[in-house]
Amino acid sequence: MRLKNKVSIITGAAQGIGLATALKFAREGAVVIVCDMKPEAVDAAVTQCRALGAEVSGFAVDVTKREQVDTMVAAVREKHGRIDVLVNNAGITRDARLQKMTLEQFDAVIDVNLRAVFHCAQAVVETMVEQGAGVILNASSVVGLYGNFGQTNYAASKFGVIGFTKTWSRELGPKGVRVNAVAPGFIETPILSTIPDKVIEQMREKVPLRRLGLRRGDRQRLRLPRVGRGRLRQRRGHRGHRRHDGLSRGAPRPARRHAGCGKTARACQRAARAGAGIGDNAAPCLPSSKMPGSSSPAV
Repeated sequence: MRLKNKVSIITGAAQGIGLATALKFAREGAVVIVCDMKPEAVDAAVTQCRALGAEVSGFAVDVTKREQVDTMVAAVREKHGRIDVLVNNAGITRDARLQKMTLEQFDAVIDVNLRAVFHCAQAVVETMVEQGAGVILNASSVVGLYGNFGQTNYAASKFGVIGFTKTWSRELGPKGVRVNAVAPGFIETPILSTIPDKVIEQMREKVPLRRLGLRRGDRQRLRLPRVGRGRLRQRRGHRGHRRHDGLSRGAPRPARRHAGCGKTARACQRAARAGAGIGDNAAPCLPSSKMPGSSSPAV
């Protein structure tokens, strides 16, 4: 278990990527703190994590409200004495083209996707600095890198998250706190429910596999193939057996040696630069495959 007893706060943890993250942390032995707005959704997520044997707490929190965030963080610290991980995952969409986007739509997305990330990070950072260790993981998006039609507010917020991450990593890295961001592609989660089918289809067309990403449970239900490291090793080995020189991939290749001096090419060059091994009037050394009359194949 890679996260055994790590106290981990996950926002937006009642559905989608947030829920998948909470369940993954639970499997890895973390102490999971589920945060989301709807109490019933928080309770359901807590039940799922607890079924995996994890220690779990749930908080109904509006992460745009700083006082609620501070209260939640204080309660976690009082109960567990530390905070090891913060996953800033909460996010919303309110899509519209630039000409039609209202200030309410713009502000709502900026408040949840950007301002709340600041609230949560600032609430936990003193604890992490005191510990001399901690991780802040921010959820950005490919939309923050490339933009997307009708998502002025969302693209701005996710690009801002990348700016947060770059800045905080410089500020907090020397103090033992790691700050990173992930930029997922389009994943089939409830956040996409408000996006028109035409736009969803355009998203699929941008993906080489012509489909959106799936959460762990969805992948298992569809029984999609998984190409693991073992499969890759097998395929590499298969190609390696067909190499003309008879060497399997990964086996050390014999060094090429010069027929004139018996040294490797690199050693011969070093010796020549040092003024040893080759006389001023001697013929230049050649690899054995290039010596006149040599029939041995190049290695």
